[in-house]
Amino acid sequence: MATKIYQGNSTYYTDQIFTIDNGKIFKGNSTYYSDEIKDIRPGGFNIVDFKKVYKGTSTYFSDQIMTIDGQKIYKGNSTYYTDQIATIDGDRMSDEEFEKIIYLLAELNSLI
Repeated sequence: MATKIYQGNSTYYTDQIFTIDNGKIFKGNSTYYSDEIKDIRPGGFNIVDFKKVYKGTSTYFSDQIMTIDGQKIYKGNSTYYTDQIATIDGDRMSDEEFEKIIYLLAELNSLI
């Protein structure tokens, strides 16, 4: 089953921003070759315990750009409903896929 990434706290088809299928990341709800996002080179952030994402190599509270709580991803160090930037639905991602999705979400939300 493909893993789907939705904008904010939604799981509506129209709010799907990424699809991960067979190790490939696609735009929106597509799995067409032309919609594959290639050459993703994550960098500029530090993921700690798959729960917190910091800008650069820092682990200072003030440099935290994302919080991961289960299948929900929030902006900054918040876990408030209004600060949710993405919802993950589907199979567990590999560490490499996860890192790429975090990078794409950080770019999409101007966090890095």
